[in-house]
Amino acid sequence: MKNELALKVYDIDYSFIIKNYLSPELWEKTWTLFVYKNVRVTLDLYEISTKKPVKIRFDISIKDENYNNSMVVTHDTENSNINVLKRQINGTIRDLINYMERYYIRQENGYRDLQRTSWDEDEKLREIAESYLDENNITLSDVRDAYIDRYVNDNAKGNTYLNNYIDGKKYKTLTDLWLVFYKAINDNEHYESIVNQLHNETWFDKILIDIKEYIDILSDDTSDKYNNYFSEMEYNLEGI
Repeated sequence: MKNELALKVYDIDYSFIIKNYLSPELWEKTWTLFVYKNVRVTLDLYEISTKKPVKIRFDISIKDENYNNSMVVTHDTENSNINVLKRQINGTIRDLINYMERYYIRQENGYRDLQRTSWDEDEKLREIAESYLDENNITLSDVRDAYIDRYVNDNAKGNTYLNNYIDGKKYKTLTDLWLVFYKAINDNEHYESIVNQLHNETWFDKILIDIKEYIDILSDDTSDKYNNYFSEMEYNLEGI
């Protein structure tokens, strides 16, 4: 794999840390777990719970020049072991990479275009519901708010498309980071799973076609398709 030379994995002596967690010198120390290109993952001693059983909490952080996030891992000094701790840390790093990737997916032009369309759809649906309530002389604010929120939630398609977009882009935005991470922890099962998934684009291609049609319809409020779309939505108004 051509990018492996850019990866630096550090061997952390967790046994030493756990044996010496009461040493103030360790409280100020940061351990680098691995570095890949501009992404750095680090570990710090975060908190010590002295109530039996004693628990040590580690802060696992991931950052690059635009993103920074962290999660806490708790190690039970009496009922756990180093291998379990390593699995906890690797699982947390996986979650942090996932959150980082979702952040970058949301910055993509395709996602933002879809998000704006979703907002426009919500606004139009709210207008439809408000007009219906006005026509039926429903003035109580609590009733109106509950009806409008339910109508929008039941009929808006934007959130479904946004979630499908994020799911479909998983492993495609930070592909090399995912692969080097799973290589670094010797998780060949997940490594091969990602490779195989990247070769299967059929589902996401279909999602992109549906998303493009959705954006095209809602982008021109003078078109017949736009008017027909929301006319159909009016049939979903429930009686009061």
